[in-house]
Amino acid sequence: MAVNERAGDADVSVGGACWLGLAPAFLCDMLSRWERQPRRRWPASGRRTPSPIVPCPLTSPFTRVSLFSLAALLLPEQFPHYLAMVKSLSLGPALIYSAKFALAFPFSYHTWNGVRHLAWDMGKGFKIPQVNQSGVLVLILTLLSSVGLAAM
Repeated sequence: MAVNERAGDADVSVGGACWLGLAPAFLCDMLSRWERQPRRRWPASGRRTPSPIVPCPLTSPFTRVSLFSLAALLLPEQFPHYLAMVKSLSLGPALIYSAKFALAFPFSYHTWNGVRHLAWDMGKGFKIPQVNQSGVLVLILTLLSSVGLAAM
């Protein structure tokens, strides 16, 4: 008989079956070794502080967005058709600038991340601090070039 520590009442366990000779020998041997080990008190979770923000997981969604935006090149009409459609909406300059930024961002990101991958192809920047720095640099250059392209 083993005592259930949580409920406080007795129940039949594998140890009792070993004592009676009803359990296989390998199970009894494993159980006897396990019961001899001291009981450990593990913390509820291994980490008590929030994990640091690293740039690599942030860049993954941008890659998906940039590939989706590049698919816009496959639209059936020519650019003047879509430009006339946008002009007919009579949108304000802030909304036009925001739309231009939203269009320029994926192209800029894809370009700068391509430069980053070319550096990786040359064998440069594989250490984790360098990967994080290059990810931040790609995001900063993307924002700056997107703002510049949207201002044109």
